[in-house]
Amino acid sequence: MIITGKRESVTNPHFEADHSGWQKNRKQADYTSSSINTDGKFHFQYGVLEVRAKIDTSMGMWPAIWTLGINNPWPANGEIDIMEFYRVKNVPTILANAAWADEG
Repeated sequence: MIITGKRESVTNPHFEADHSGWQKNRKQADYTSSSINTDGKFHFQYGVLEVRAKIDTSMGMWPAIWTLGINNPWPANGEIDIMEFYRVKNVPTILANAAWADEG
Protein backbone atom coordinates (compact mmCIF):
# COMPACT_ATOMS: atom_id res chain seq x y z
CA MET A 1 0.00 0.00 0.00
CA ILE A 2 1.27 3.47 -0.83
CA ILE A 3 -0.16 6.50 0.96
CA THR A 4 0.73 9.67 -0.92
CA GLY A 5 0.61 13.40 -0.35
CA LYS A 6 0.56 15.65 -3.41
CA ARG A 7 1.32 19.26 -4.31
CA GLU A 8 -1.99 20.31 -5.85
CA SER A 9 -4.53 23.09 -5.34
CA VAL A 10 -7.86 22.04 -3.86
CA THR A 11 -10.74 24.40 -3.04
CA ASN A 12 -11.65 24.53 0.66
CA PRO A 13 -15.40 23.72 0.89
CA HIS A 14 -15.52 25.20 4.42
CA PHE A 15 -13.96 28.57 3.51
CA GLU A 16 -15.06 31.60 5.56
CA ALA A 17 -13.12 34.79 4.79
CA ASP A 18 -13.25 36.24 8.33
CA HIS A 19 -12.78 32.99 10.25
CA SER A 20 -9.87 32.94 12.73
CA GLY A 21 -9.03 29.25 12.33
CA TRP A 22 -6.65 28.00 9.64
CA GLN A 23 -9.06 25.19 8.72
CA LYS A 24 -11.61 27.71 7.42
CA ASN A 25 -9.77 30.96 6.58
CA ARG A 26 -7.91 29.64 3.52
CA LYS A 27 -9.62 29.57 0.11
CA GLN A 28 -7.62 26.58 -0.96
CA ALA A 29 -5.07 24.02 0.14
CA ASP A 30 -1.84 23.82 -1.84
CA TYR A 31 -1.20 20.23 -0.79
CA THR A 32 -3.30 17.16 -0.17
CA SER A 33 -2.53 14.20 2.03
CA SER A 34 -4.13 10.90 2.87
CA SER A 35 -4.87 8.62 5.76
CA ILE A 36 -6.36 5.26 6.61
CA ASN A 37 -9.38 5.21 8.92
CA THR A 38 -10.49 1.83 10.29
CA ASP A 39 -13.28 3.22 12.53
CA GLY A 40 -16.05 0.63 12.62
CA LYS A 41 -13.92 -1.85 10.66
CA PHE A 42 -11.19 -2.99 13.05
CA HIS A 43 -10.20 -2.46 16.67
CA PHE A 44 -8.09 -4.22 19.28
CA GLN A 45 -7.59 -4.05 23.03
CA TYR A 46 -4.43 -6.10 23.58
CA GLY A 47 -1.64 -7.31 21.42
CA VAL A 48 1.28 -6.10 19.40
CA LEU A 49 1.11 -3.56 16.62
CA GLU A 50 3.98 -3.81 14.17
CA VAL A 51 4.59 -1.15 11.55
CA ARG A 52 7.21 -1.00 8.84
CA ALA A 53 7.12 2.27 6.95
CA LYS A 54 9.20 4.64 4.90
CA ILE A 55 8.41 8.20 5.87
CA ASP A 56 9.04 11.38 3.93
CA THR A 57 10.99 13.82 6.08
CA SER A 58 10.89 16.77 3.68
CA MET A 59 10.26 20.23 5.12
CA GLY A 60 6.56 20.71 5.83
CA MET A 61 5.78 17.03 6.20
CA TRP A 62 4.26 15.59 9.39
CA PRO A 63 4.01 11.83 8.91
CA ALA A 64 2.36 10.03 11.82
CA ILE A 65 1.15 6.62 12.88
CA TRP A 66 -1.38 6.66 15.71
CA THR A 67 -4.42 4.98 17.20
CA LEU A 68 -7.61 6.29 18.79
CA GLY A 69 -9.98 4.77 21.33
CA ILE A 70 -13.51 3.83 20.29
CA ASN A 71 -15.77 4.65 23.24
CA ASN A 72 -15.81 8.45 23.36
CA PRO A 73 -15.16 11.43 21.10
CA TRP A 74 -11.56 12.65 20.89
CA PRO A 75 -9.70 13.43 23.08
CA ALA A 76 -11.65 11.68 25.86
CA ASN A 77 -11.27 8.32 24.12
CA GLY A 78 -7.47 8.52 24.22
CA GLU A 79 -4.83 8.59 21.52
CA ILE A 80 -1.56 6.73 21.21
CA ASP A 81 0.97 8.32 18.89
CA ILE A 82 3.12 5.41 17.83
CA MET A 83 5.31 7.71 15.74
CA GLU A 84 5.12 11.33 14.65
CA PHE A 85 7.91 13.03 12.75
CA TYR A 86 8.23 16.80 12.60
CA ARG A 87 10.77 19.55 13.12
CA VAL A 88 11.31 21.44 16.37
CA LYS A 89 13.36 24.59 15.75
CA ASN A 90 14.33 22.95 12.46
CA VAL A 91 15.71 19.86 14.22
CA PRO A 92 14.24 16.55 12.98
CA THR A 93 12.24 15.05 15.87
CA ILE A 94 10.42 11.77 16.41
CA LEU A 95 7.72 11.67 19.06
CA ALA A 96 5.89 8.80 20.73
CA ASN A 97 3.07 9.97 22.97
CA ALA A 98 -0.14 9.08 24.78
CA ALA A 99 -2.88 11.67 25.21
CA TRP A 100 -6.30 11.65 26.84
CA ALA A 101 -8.85 13.96 28.44
CA ASP A 102 -11.54 13.77 31.08
CA GLU A 103 -14.98 12.90 29.67
CA GLY A 104 -16.55 15.87 31.49
